[in-house]
Amino acid sequence: MRRKIWIVSLCLLAAAMLSGCGKKTDAQKLVKLGDYKKLEVEVDKTYKITEASKKKTLEDYFLSAPIYTENKEKTTVESGEIVNIDYKGTKEGEEFQGGTAEDYNLEIGSGTFIAGFESGLIGKKVGEEVDLNLKFPEDYQTKELAGADVVFHVKINSIQDKTYPTYDTITDEYVAENYQIYYGISTVKELKKYVDDFLEGNLQSALGEALTGKLKEISKISDIPKNLKEERTKELKDYYKGLAKSQDQKFEDFLKNSYDMTEEDFNKQIEEQASDYIENGLIWEAVAAKEKIKAEGKDYDKFITDMMKNLSFDTEKDLHEVYPKVMVERMFLEQKAKEKLAEVVKIKYVEVAENTDEGNADASDSKSDEKDDAATEDKIDTTTGK
Repeated sequence: MRRKIWIVSLCLLAAAMLSGCGKKTDAQKLVKLGDYKKLEVEVDKTYKITEASKKKTLEDYFLSAPIYTENKEKTTVESGEIVNIDYKGTKEGEEFQGGTAEDYNLEIGSGTFIAGFESGLIGKKVGEEVDLNLKFPEDYQTKELAGADVVFHVKINSIQDKTYPTYDTITDEYVAENYQIYYGISTVKELKKYVDDFLEGNLQSALGEALTGKLKEISKISDIPKNLKEERTKELKDYYKGLAKSQDQKFEDFLKNSYDMTEEDFNKQIEEQASDYIENGLIWEAVAAKEKIKAEGKDYDKFITDMMKNLSFDTEKDLHEVYPKVMVERMFLEQKAKEKLAEVVKIKYVEVAENTDEGNADASDSKSDEKDDAATEDKIDTTTGK
């Protein structure tokens, strides 16, 4: 399915890039704001942050990695059990890439390894070593191994029990082992803060969307001048071209790889959504101006620093090659304007029709730590960079 360019979601984490980009304009000349300080907005109740929602998010998305402990009472391998093994695969007497591992936990009967590997261990004893004479499938992805006769020398180290931690039993050791490399998190305290920040980001994003809708209802926006529309549309297109450049891709390749679309399709979507994009930006520019919010000082410096960190830019110059300075300024102004309104508006949490975009979903990328073994059946990796 062709992915859609979501103009309203170009963002720094939860901060949407609705604020527009380009030369500064007098938004107050184009926008007549309503009395926004008495607004009441409705937000899907799944975004409401409670102790229960924090616990559920952590357990649903961060406690999926099992804990293995040796079962010293079991000494014979049976189907359904988890065995810890060392193995070495050889083809014509020579080791092949991906065919060797140590301290590997394998569930017997899971079909993780090629035919005959797991069944060949049933009935064997802990401490026993066995040679398995096997054959890779004819359609195996690695051509050098497709249909090849191989021998796996396997040592059975132990039989393991598999359990999962709970919100109350999770340890710093578990967090560091599973999330330090990918998330930079090594303690339970850090993980809980990560979840808190994630839920807060989701809430602020939903609240910001609701506020934008309400502001447009109570405000009047004049016709957008042609030159302003052309200017911001061009700059929006340039933003995507900057993304492509930052990823060392030709623009047409970037569109194909990231959105499965042609440049013609891209231009059509941008043109279709440009008016909403610009109006949303003007609304928040007007609020920021009325509240005398400026892109300067320590808060703005921190915004830049956080943006560079979260988007993996080494220097501010690298950042501005994708996000022009005026764009970043407006992103900051919008975020601060939203925060200002969030302090005064009344929020009503409501039940909404169920959809595929759950409020507190996708807290983690659910990446596994499975080894890339030639002994395992090939799996198609359908994950994408963004």
